[in-house]
Amino acid sequence: MLELVIDADGHVLEPPDLWERYVDPAYRGRAIRVRRGADGRDLLEIDGRPARLTTPEMLGGFGGMGKPMEDLARACVAGRYAESAPAAAVDPAARLALLDRDGIDAAILYPSLGLQWEAEVSDPAYALAHCRAYNRWIEEFAAGSGGRLVPIAHLSLGDPREAALELRRAVGAGARGGFLLPFTLSGLPHGHPAHDPLRRFRRWFDEARRAGVPLPEAMALATADTAGRPSVRFVLLKEADEHGFVFFTDARSRKGRELRENPRASAALFWDAIGKQVRLEGRTEGVAPAEVDRYWKTRPRESRLAALSSTQSAPIASRASLVATWRKLARRHPTDDVPRPAYWTGFRLVPDAIEFWRHRDHRLHERELFVRTRRGWTRTLLQP
Repeated sequence: MLELVIDADGHVLEPPDLWERYVDPAYRGRAIRVRRGADGRDLLEIDGRPARLTTPEMLGGFGGMGKPMEDLARACVAGRYAESAPAAAVDPAARLALLDRDGIDAAILYPSLGLQWEAEVSDPAYALAHCRAYNRWIEEFAAGSGGRLVPIAHLSLGDPREAALELRRAVGAGARGGFLLPFTLSGLPHGHPAHDPLRRFRRWFDEARRAGVPLPEAMALATADTAGRPSVRFVLLKEADEHGFVFFTDARSRKGRELRENPRASAALFWDAIGKQVRLEGRTEGVAPAEVDRYWKTRPRESRLAALSSTQSAPIASRASLVATWRKLARRHPTDDVPRPAYWTGFRLVPDAIEFWRHRDHRLHERELFVRTRRGWTRTLLQP
């Protein structure tokens, strides 16, 4: 059996001008770089400003990797990134020689500064461009090693679809996999519930209910006919889960007719007491009859009689005639066993976009837009 010795956590030191040389032209003027500061020490510059988290001492420490503790301490104080960097961290030939000396067959390579800068970037496109720049460089770094230097692509999930495309490109260019930092551009871990808009909705809805908002389930539903003429009304949200947002209605109503003609719809819920609102966009679909039956049985008898009494949205001569019909049906169905008419049904709005709005002073409100893709939800911050 062939046994190999693998360095599974090898790191390189990125050249100070790596991103300026390898980033897409649109970002070169704002590229991440290591430059000399006024005090003679190096600093990491991100989008034209000094990094807050990566200090000159840290840069010096990167350059002092592998040195005795006293020499490492001096390197940290000096704050010079590249001047004292070990050759094996910056030169592929020296890295291969180190592998030979230590009896190691191959090294899986990760960045060093790449573990730092993403914590200070909030723009998904900027992050992706700089990940791609590093990946281009590390692919070249490892290209002549005969497979002994194994590049791992740096990926950012600010835009999951673009990250997947970059991984596909990088693997085609020689990378053997991809890595993600343990946090996202929002600073939250990948598994944080804030990344799931449906769980976020449930938390906000429960918060509105606890705050005593009257009818927190009141949802403005907008539909349009085939000519694009819109209409809006409030319905009561009865269910919200990973499958969608459910409401029930008379299929003969205007909204019922319009949803049959054009299943696209949008909805909004606003809870003034907690300063929050949610906006939904997506396609509607019919709710299964068995599910409609289950909900129908939970409605008060009087409300079920009302559904039998009314042809929703149709003209009526007078309210008195409506009440008379209701009383007639109440006599016909004196028990709680009021049958569900076939026209009384349910719709499920399956969102492909969910926006969360939070009130802030001076109208500097917070807006987050989640868009559904084949690989999950993407999150984008919007201006107020």
